[in-house]
Amino acid sequence: MKKLYLEYFKISENGKITDKVMLGRVISTVAIILVCTVLMSITAFAFFTSDASSSVTPLTSASFDVDIAVNGSNVDVVGVLDGTKEIKISVKDTSTATTGYCVVSVGEGENLKQYITQQFIRDENGNYNTVTFTINLAEPTLVTVEARWGTSSLYAGAVAGNKPANYIENNDEINLVPNLSTPPAQSENINNEPSVENNEAENGNQTSNEDETENQENNEQITE
Repeated sequence: MKKLYLEYFKISENGKITDKVMLGRVISTVAIILVCTVLMSITAFAFFTSDASSSVTPLTSASFDVDIAVNGSNVDVVGVLDGTKEIKISVKDTSTATTGYCVVSVGEGENLKQYITQQFIRDENGNYNTVTFTINLAEPTLVTVEARWGTSSLYAGAVAGNKPANYIENNDEINLVPNLSTPPAQSENINNEPSVENNEAENGNQTSNEDETENQENNEQITE
């Protein structure tokens, strides 16, 4: 190896490069380039032709669907209601979410009011609870129910005892009928009791009648 190195690779002290040294260096350079090219080609071929097989689990979101009944009749969409109605919400068996809630919207535009139901929670047997509530409406109003899976932002406060005003629990009642004002008490006296002025007028008429009677008696006595 040393002899080969001295003959083909070592440069003499006088700096003169022999033909053998030049040839050795050229051959080694070409060999290095060829080796690198081959390695890069093998790496590229392996990268683009590799067949990686792995099991991929598809990601699916939970589903939460409900059935709605108004006064005992199942409906797809609540729609326009009037008067007093009982609404029952029950979760469909096809739902996969462990918990969910519903947003009940009453009215439209500036008159829109939204309520959040209590949580629908699946028990150990896989069954959900139901929520039934009564709504009182003064006029025909659009009412819709939207199911959402997950936990509502009002649930923690309701469980802690701070039930929000727009939180619906089972057997609750939503009253949207304004209270009627009570008629004033004096209205009955106006119709049933005589006024002071009427009493005075009646007393005056009675006095004038008595005076006329006395005058007639005096005239009869004079005539006799």
